[in-house]
Amino acid sequence: MRNMMRGFLHSCRGAVAMTTVAVAIPLIGMISLGTEVGGWYVVKRHAQNSADGAAYAGALSLAAGVDAATIESSQTVEGFCKSCSQSNGVTQTYQVSVITWNGRPAVQATVEQQQPPYVIPTSFLPSSSPLLVGGKVRIPAIAIAALQPPITPCGLALTGPLSFQGGEGISTQNCQFVSDSTASGSINFTGNPNLPPNSISTAGGCTGTGQATLCNGVSKFQPIVPDPFAALDKAIRIPSNLTVTPGGGPGTISSNCASLTAYNDSAAATRCVNNTVTIGSDTPLPTAGVYFFSGTLTVKKILSGSNVVLVLLPGAHLVMQGSGQISVTSPLVCGAGVVSPCINPTTQLPARLRSVASLLSRMSLYIANDPTPNTGGNPWIKADGTIYAPNSDLTFQGTPAVTSLPGTCFQVIAATIHINGSPNLDNTACPNKPQLQYVALVQ
Repeated sequence: MRNMMRGFLHSCRGAVAMTTVAVAIPLIGMISLGTEVGGWYVVKRHAQNSADGAAYAGALSLAAGVDAATIESSQTVEGFCKSCSQSNGVTQTYQVSVITWNGRPAVQATVEQQQPPYVIPTSFLPSSSPLLVGGKVRIPAIAIAALQPPITPCGLALTGPLSFQGGEGISTQNCQFVSDSTASGSINFTGNPNLPPNSISTAGGCTGTGQATLCNGVSKFQPIVPDPFAALDKAIRIPSNLTVTPGGGPGTISSNCASLTAYNDSAAATRCVNNTVTIGSDTPLPTAGVYFFSGTLTVKKILSGSNVVLVLLPGAHLVMQGSGQISVTSPLVCGAGVVSPCINPTTQLPARLRSVASLLSRMSLYIANDPTPNTGGNPWIKADGTIYAPNSDLTFQGTPAVTSLPGTCFQVIAATIHINGSPNLDNTACPNKPQLQYVALVQ
């Protein structure tokens, strides 16, 4: 018996097993600790992403004019419930609030999940730890999205791409080029155009050949910019096109003009549209006012005028050839504080346009639905107002193709815009202009 005990005590068999057990116990504890803490970080990341999304979505709603009470009551947080308890002991809460951040309207989303520790005893955490609430681990997240100062685009493509070709020099004053298209190529560069920094943004993406790095300076996936002249376009085209009503009475377009004539409701001869006109020599428009065109307006020389709006009705087509040039200054609409000459809606517009007359203030050219206005050759379009072609693929060619007259209102809005020239855009003084409201996560 003594020999057996001596042998047992001096035997090394099983030592490795004992060592393994001694090491495995803390190792398992460390793995469990890592798993527990790792789970917390997964929940934290999910909570933060959800808070970011809720704050950003709420701020977009705020930018769109939704009131604070509606945002706070209806904005949800993906993957979280507003106040609930689950059978596994997990509780979730969130709150969405409209606040002011650095003087700007903002939306704050606060998300929190509390869960029991599954491996680590709560005694491992100090009772004063912010991670511990009522015996549960607290995992919070907070995000704030704020409205940024608005930008007023002076070149806006409403539905299609905005493209730049060649090496033109483009000048913008406190405004941007913007495309509302969400396509991957909504901004397209060909060649190496000379552009002001931070002057282009889009609701979609950007492509480029020759100088693809220009896309790095484009603000992508931004909010869509509303068309500020949509009501005017609707009044002219919906529910039916504004056109000639032969023999119509006051408030209508009742005939074709005998010569270039601005609309005036006071006489049948001036309740007219200029049908199929060719400008074959330098031609000044005889009076201020609104000139309606149907058929084809062909401009081979200079068509000029002061305080005039050129309106190409549905079906009308614009052709500019050779040295053709449109050089016009735009009018204001009569009202308080407006000095004549100005557009008097009662006498100088058909009845169906009078309710939207203010949108014609500082407008130079409206093209209703000519799909591809022809601006071939080397023409200039000179204006100190808005060129509005909401249903047109508008191409400017020439050197320069678009030049503003002295003044502070020149902007271009069309379905798509292709620029191969040197426009000088500035819509500081335009009474009607697009508004691009940026939203940014600030916390």
